[in-house]
Amino acid sequence: MSFDRYVRRAQRGTVENLKDRTFERRVQNSYNKEGIHLIGAQKSIDSIIETSTMNVSPDTKKIAVSFASGLEVGNLIYWDRVKSYWLVYYQRITEKNYFSGEMQLAKYQIHWMSPGGKKYMTWGSVRNQTSGLHGLSSYFETISGDIELLIPRVEGSEYLVRQTRIKLNGRTYKITGSNDTNHENIIIFYLDEVQSNPELDNEIPYGNTPMSIELESTLNNIDSITLGTTLDFKITTRKDGLEIDDKYEIICTDCVHNNNAIEFNSLGVAQIKVYSELTDNILDLEIEVISEETSNYYIDGPASVRTMLSYSYTAKINGELRWTLVDNNENELSKDIAKIEETKDGEITIKTGSTVTEFTIVAETNSMTLRKVVNIKPLY
Repeated sequence: MSFDRYVRRAQRGTVENLKDRTFERRVQNSYNKEGIHLIGAQKSIDSIIETSTMNVSPDTKKIAVSFASGLEVGNLIYWDRVKSYWLVYYQRITEKNYFSGEMQLAKYQIHWMSPGGKKYMTWGSVRNQTSGLHGLSSYFETISGDIELLIPRVEGSEYLVRQTRIKLNGRTYKITGSNDTNHENIIIFYLDEVQSNPELDNEIPYGNTPMSIELESTLNNIDSITLGTTLDFKITTRKDGLEIDDKYEIICTDCVHNNNAIEFNSLGVAQIKVYSELTDNILDLEIEVISEETSNYYIDGPASVRTMLSYSYTAKINGELRWTLVDNNENELSKDIAKIEETKDGEITIKTGSTVTEFTIVAETNSMTLRKVVNIKPLY
């Protein structure tokens, strides 16, 4: 047995590895298996979500997930199946080799601004509050707030201070105090109801704000393109701004979808229809394919040249360019047919050889490919 194989077998036999594999099997075989997304992460994570044993409220759940997920107290997660946000507010300290904790439904989208006018947003949860002694960040104070607002500690949360007025469910409240010690990375704001004042109140939308679902693509802002162009094509699904994993069915009319690119080889209007498997949303794109004389993106230069002469070509496109010359089989062109003599600021100089033939100039950026077919004719 090789030493590397011996090491791998020894590692696989450790107690920690055995616990990890046991938990993974438990998740995959659990009736309560659920997919979640951490806010800011793209990959879906398998977890176990069950009725809380610490709180009888239906808005509180128990969650178990691998430590490898990076989940911790104060994180916002998106529960894929029920399409809602949840705030992880407690971690159970156990001997088990996985994260076990509690989370609360965060159905309120909270908006506020800094004194300089910068806007902030997060999701928070509201619960009834029992008057009593609460630990604050720098001192203790008895607070008699009517309700508690829980939000994660995020950028800009320092601007939610005492006396800030907010509207919630049509009523106006002001912040009477805060507590950032009871729960790690979470701030609890204590709210008292006050008389409304339109000039002072900050609106907090009430209830389950409809999920904003968007399909985006790298072609969204392109209306026309020159014939023979190939463009990179990436699709993104976002729910309330969160990028999530998704699968797509792509149907092209008068264009060709090839791996992660779209080829435009027919004049007219090319149609691209994208079906989202996760959200049932549809993205419709129409791009007019035109001759290079009327396109915003093309290679400028003669389409017919003579042997043994030099010609200049310019790519009408922004970005760092990569130039190549290819034959009809997409193989790099032999230098005795034509070669690039000079490249400068989006422009190249090509010197033709003595062969009468046809070749293609290719100009590429990270997101777009332009092509121009050139015919070489005899010098005389």
